[in-house]
Amino acid sequence: MSFNNKIFSLKNSIYLFSVLIFSQITFSNCNNTGSSQEESCKELPQASNQKVEIEIIRLEKALLKKEKNWKEMQKFLEEDFEEVGKKFYRHKKGDTLMPGGLLALTSNPQVKPLFDAVEKTFDEKRINDLKDEFKKAFQHLKIYYPNTKVPKIYTTVTGFGDFGGLDFYVDKDMIVVSLDFFLGEKYAPKGYRPNRNLIPDYQWKRFSPESIVMNTMIFMSNAHNATNMKDQTMIAEMIYYGKAYYFVKKMMPCVKDSILFGYSKEDLRNIADDRNRNFIWNFIIEKKALFSEKESTKKTYLGESPYIAEINKKCPGRVGRWFGWRMIKRFEEKNTDVPFEKIMQNPNAQELFEKSKYNGQ
Repeated sequence: MSFNNKIFSLKNSIYLFSVLIFSQITFSNCNNTGSSQEESCKELPQASNQKVEIEIIRLEKALLKKEKNWKEMQKFLEEDFEEVGKKFYRHKKGDTLMPGGLLALTSNPQVKPLFDAVEKTFDEKRINDLKDEFKKAFQHLKIYYPNTKVPKIYTTVTGFGDFGGLDFYVDKDMIVVSLDFFLGEKYAPKGYRPNRNLIPDYQWKRFSPESIVMNTMIFMSNAHNATNMKDQTMIAEMIYYGKAYYFVKKMMPCVKDSILFGYSKEDLRNIADDRNRNFIWNFIIEKKALFSEKESTKKTYLGESPYIAEINKKCPGRVGRWFGWRMIKRFEEKNTDVPFEKIMQNPNAQELFEKSKYNGQ
């Protein structure tokens, strides 16, 4: 079955080139995968010295233990887990709490396979793995930001949001993950998925248990990612996304590129290959897109899409975000005296771009 009505919450000098635009270019699948190949990684040794306690509170289990009546659901929202009730479980068309939605969720036999899939997929071992992954990420975070408070972490099931609640919620005090979204197509019961109009197949493939902590860190990067809101150029947005990816790489040194960027291994090979990467970059330069403020241009290169039709069906969507990450990575290599925190605190996207001396490498 497909649950409906889900709103998914899951963000001048340039280097000129002589460019030939081939409308039918075929991307080569070479062995040279560039720096976006899954790289060897190393956790920071001082991370283990950071005291971090992680507890994951299973709201979906607590819900199923409740008696199926309005009073018990209201108690769950307003007393047992008041903070979650106020911030996470909200009516889609207003601010009232949703005991009726939770009652429908736990009583509807059509939702039971979803609860069962979550129970099977997120067993004790996987939850312990999730705790370890959260712990390592927050240990790294506290190296750079010692005053960071580790939020409470909750999991739940929302029927893809159709019965009240969000897919994912992060603030400084609380993280709530709707685990049914992170079953992805691999673990979800056959026929169960979010509405395709809101989460198409190419996006649904990116949702997996392995992407939960990465998504959390993407959200948490916002608090440290200084941005000049008056700069409406595409390069400003590319740098913003690049810094977000850069942040995650610092907190999760061993996160796979396929998880971080949401690309298949074939996509990564295609765009990281020198010939293909240079072609895409030159195409963007030729179109004078870097400093464009047009929303249509930014949507083309930064927005969600299965591929960028203007370039080639083998060029995945959001490739501008990936280039933003390469710019920040190159800036770090060229400016070794600038620490991570200073890079995140710099709101001047054009300065970061220019000092990176990035030209499509």
